[in-house]
Amino acid sequence: MSNFRPLKSPITIGNVNASSYTDGYTVANIFIGGVLTLQLDRKGFENGDTSSYFEFAEILNSYLDITFDGTYTSQTLNITLEFYQYDDPDLTTQLNFQTETFLGLSGYSYFQQGDNFKYTATQPAISTTTLYIPDGVAGYIPFLDTGAPAITYNAFSTTATAITIGSTEFTIKRICEPKYQNYKLTFLNKYGALQDLYFYLLRRDSTAVKTETYKSHITTPIGGYSINTHSKQTFEVKANDKFVLNTCYLDETYNDVITELMLSEKIWITENAQVLPIRITTSSLEKKTTVNDKLIQYTLEFEYAFDKINNIR
Repeated sequence: MSNFRPLKSPITIGNVNASSYTDGYTVANIFIGGVLTLQLDRKGFENGDTSSYFEFAEILNSYLDITFDGTYTSQTLNITLEFYQYDDPDLTTQLNFQTETFLGLSGYSYFQQGDNFKYTATQPAISTTTLYIPDGVAGYIPFLDTGAPAITYNAFSTTATAITIGSTEFTIKRICEPKYQNYKLTFLNKYGALQDLYFYLLRRDSTAVKTETYKSHITTPIGGYSINTHSKQTFEVKANDKFVLNTCYLDETYNDVITELMLSEKIWITENAQVLPIRITTSSLEKKTTVNDKLIQYTLEFEYAFDKINNIR
């Protein structure tokens, strides 16, 4: 299938009729994986009873939940939309019919890319052609593929310093940082693909704690009290671990990558042989350039996407 659409940006189908219809009626069918999943209907037309439309992206995106456990897999939806206009709710005369079939990605487009944006050809699902990878580490580069699967993860070896996929050549810069441990973050990028980003330099960790307290009655049955008993009781203890990571020195194309990381709804960190969900808490960042800043390096703040005390019930 050669038509990919990001489900976090609007997807609309509509039509304007030459004549007005006071009892106009619109029906839409949503098929996911070839199965009729949802039907929408709407009574009445707009703009002088001539037009109607549906916006589908918000509904469709709710059916695609991206997961990651260390394995890179294509996660998309096979979608068909049917759009009908009739002159009345009895479906007496069909005025318009449109159908769209595409693969839905858990990605987004930018305002400047216009409405109903789509990808129609095989292309990199990553916004840079330069990768900063630790010595001796293999990895993957995501691609939108008009074949199957829709998102392919092209492997490179532990010693590769370049790889060509299709007509795109990627440079792999090997980083050796003996003083600090490196950390691999995997995030959902604008294309709806899983992308790795390594952080190499100083890491700082902290813990934030929130509690509730109340004043307890500690008087004994005969009066007095024990100095070993808490007069102020603590309850509802909640804690969250946070950390700060630093990138190595990057080229300017990583301004786009860092932006996508900040916009990502799903991020994971691989550490201690575990893949753990995290959130980025840095909400504002000045983009750096070689002209203004000479060297480009970023410091970002994160927190684990779960409480320190296990409270999953």
